[in-house]
Amino acid sequence: MVNCLYDVSISLKIVTDKSIESVSDSIGFMPTEVFRKGSKPFRNADYTSPHNVWLLTERYPEQSDIRYAVGRFFQKFGDCAAKANRMQEAEPSIRISLVSDFAQMGFTLTDAELDFLKRSCLPIEFSVFSFGMADDSD
Repeated sequence: MVNCLYDVSISLKIVTDKSIESVSDSIGFMPTEVFRKGSKPFRNADYTSPHNVWLLTERYPEQSDIRYAVGRFFQKFGDCAAKANRMQEAEPSIRISLVSDFAQMGFTLTDAELDFLKRSCLPIEFSVFSFGMADDSD
């Protein structure tokens, strides 16, 4: 089995003039990262963020699997997802990222996990980042 890091995030693109701080107060959670309108979202980006963006991200270690990461994230932050979904000032989404040093990776979500994600009523993005080495240890 190839080890992967899993990042699970709730992302809020703030589409009104509401401040990041007031969004945090409304939701009752502090973001782990913010991108302010007009700033570069990444150091080497050749563009600026057109919106304020509020992110709450949790990283799960290589010993985890995707089901553990998603389940644990929503145990801890399920209320945040529900409150984010009701906000008129923001466009919420869920991002699940897989990061691996190897080219091959994959995951399976059970019916229960898919139902759970579906009940969140949030758009879901899956991002895969691989550094492309091959694991020939089999």
